[in-house]
Amino acid sequence: MIHNINEYVEYLDSVRKRTMQYVKATPSFTLEWKPAENKFSTGDLLRHLGSSKIYWSKRGGPILGMKEVKGKR
Repeated sequence: MIHNINEYVEYLDSVRKRTMQYVKATPSFTLEWKPAENKFSTGDLLRHLGSSKIYWSKRGGPILGMKEVKGKR
């Protein structure tokens, strides 16, 4: 159970670390695969994960005491 903001940030960091291990292990030839024509590809889902990190570092980061990530939107 998470009891304070430091534990929450540690939890998020551990989830991010595990996620990045899976991303790095994903073969590039699978990035365009979709389970159906109208569904997201593997690459689409990975881009979504990356953009959510940027979104939350800009929106929630200052609340959590994190520095804002500068860059393209």
